[in-house]
Amino acid sequence: MGEIRSKSLVILLCFLVNFLTMPQISAAALSAPTNLSASTLSPNEIALTWTIVNGADKYNIYRSTSHSGTYSFTNSVTTNQYTDTGLTSSQTYYYKVQTADNNETSALSSYAGATTLASFSSLSAKSSGPGQIYLSWNSISGMTSYAVYRSASYSGTYTEISSTVYTNYTDGSLTSGNTYYYKIKAVGSSGIGYFSNIVNATAGSPGSSFITSNRLSGSDRYETSALISQYGWSSSSYAVIVNGENYPDALCSAPLASKYNAPILLTSSGSLSAKTRTELSRLHVSHVFLIGGTSAISTSVEREIYYMGISISRIAGSDRYDTSVRIAQTLGSYSQAIIATGENFADALSAAPIAAIKEIPILLTAKNSLPGNIQQALQNVTSTYVVGGTGVISISVLNLLPAGKRLSGADRYETNLKIINEFSAQLNLAACCIATGQSFPDALAGSALAAQTNSPVILVNTLTNTSAGNYISQKSDLISKLIVFGGTAVIPQNVVNTLLDDIASVPAAPANLTAKSQSIHQIALSWPTVNGATSYAVYRASSYSGSFFQIATLSSTSYINNGLSANTTYYYKIKAMNGTGSSAFSPVASATTALSVPSAPTNLTATSKSSSQITLSWSSVSGAASYSIYRASSPEGTYSAIAENVAAPPYTDTGLDRETTYYYKIIALNSSGQSGLSAEASATTQAAVP
Repeated sequence: MGEIRSKSLVILLCFLVNFLTMPQISAAALSAPTNLSASTLSPNEIALTWTIVNGADKYNIYRSTSHSGTYSFTNSVTTNQYTDTGLTSSQTYYYKVQTADNNETSALSSYAGATTLASFSSLSAKSSGPGQIYLSWNSISGMTSYAVYRSASYSGTYTEISSTVYTNYTDGSLTSGNTYYYKIKAVGSSGIGYFSNIVNATAGSPGSSFITSNRLSGSDRYETSALISQYGWSSSSYAVIVNGENYPDALCSAPLASKYNAPILLTSSGSLSAKTRTELSRLHVSHVFLIGGTSAISTSVEREIYYMGISISRIAGSDRYDTSVRIAQTLGSYSQAIIATGENFADALSAAPIAAIKEIPILLTAKNSLPGNIQQALQNVTSTYVVGGTGVISISVLNLLPAGKRLSGADRYETNLKIINEFSAQLNLAACCIATGQSFPDALAGSALAAQTNSPVILVNTLTNTSAGNYISQKSDLISKLIVFGGTAVIPQNVVNTLLDDIASVPAAPANLTAKSQSIHQIALSWPTVNGATSYAVYRASSYSGSFFQIATLSSTSYINNGLSANTTYYYKIKAMNGTGSSAFSPVASATTALSVPSAPTNLTATSKSSSQITLSWSSVSGAASYSIYRASSPEGTYSAIAENVAAPPYTDTGLDRETTYYYKIIALNSSGQSGLSAEASATTQAAVP
């Protein structure tokens, strides 16, 4: 029998060994997702997609701000796409995705990254005349067009009213005195777009006077010169083409362009700019003036123009000074001339529109010597204007000039205004042109356009422009439009807005806004008067960083917000408004409405605990800060307070007489007041223990 048992045990052990060493068949491991892609949707959103993985129950999303950094879990989804929201604008994010089922997870996928778009919060609005509102905003990189949306209220339905490739828009045919709300949708070539901030303005009343601005800007200086040409010319038999990379030969071309009523277009030295080629065709130009020698504009550019069927005249001298003389000769006879330094562009740029208007030459000189060919060009001239101080043209050179008059200021911007003031009688200020004083191409191309309407070109920089602002303010009754040459990289929109504000200022943001609770349903707001404001818009939110919605427009500096919920905090900010537009928001102020008066306590019970103690209990009252206990010796007797500021039930009444019945009522209290008395409860103390 023992032998049989031993053999059975051996057989069993062999079976177990074979089973344990038998190759195991396992389920196929989950594979990581493939073809992960990330695409930008907005300043705060990135969309992810990947190929579906067989057997996947869900996908885990991981994110990092560096492709080689730590990836943190973000979310899980059951589909093969995910939109990550709440991101920071202009930030690059990297993603990996993991496949998961109920039992296991895959390795992480390869990473994919995308950069959120820049935030779009530069939209501003202001009244620009009777029944008109002018909108402007900064350009957004990668966007090809802007759709304008309008609504009659902040939270109303916004309807698309126009689309433009420019960064400004005038909404006309509005009802004077009505307030309109706007937002802009920036749209890229892929069709993806996102919205700007929301602004509002009140359309001007009949008889009101406002100044608008119009920006002419392209993706580069060549496209800007083409846009300036499109703005001023529907067609032209002539065009003046200058080097867009270097200024010396180009500086003196404005009078020539004026003589032939021609635009000034830019090109690079080695090849004809595509934008310029297109514009030459649009204008149906038959003759081109090339300014400068072959080092400024190569023969290959000349050939390209020639093969377009356009005849060419090249005006070039042995150097920049001689080229200025050759241009002067092309102008014909003249009795006046403008003398500018050939070593810098700013002063000649300031003089260019004046020279173009008067069709007198700009002749270049060195600081301490007047070139001989310039002296010859001045033989029949009776008077000259010297632009710039002694730092660029010396007194000795001035003394060689016929009836020389110096026009100069402390810097190029003040010199610019000295020139404009000198020739103010010949200028029409209805449209003033604005150009940067820090580079030459935009102002030079714009000088030919300015000459068409006898308009000045005012030079500005990217920082403070006190002199220009003061000039525009002083002449505001004569100015109806500012034409800005160049994009926001050379003239930021805030510079234009500041110049416009010098004429018709929007009010400053209200300061010292206060909010105080008045009751359980009211909060009172007050703020100091804002100079120039005709009304105020009140906005409210349920959190400091939440969405603020307009709740009132009023002319006074106080407001009571009614119909609020008790014991709730509300947040407020204010805008000041007038016919020009609205201010920025005030700082946020908040207040919490009062508590409701608590209700009377319920479920009061009294329980005898001994010959001298009775314990009371009741249901806690919502909003109650404390309770007061009242006692009487009979149901109809006088109830007197025996305890106050009781924080919560229960309460034990001590020091009582044995075998005596006591009657109780309770009230609940908070900062808003007290409740009525509760229902009565009674108990009889116990007999004394023998």
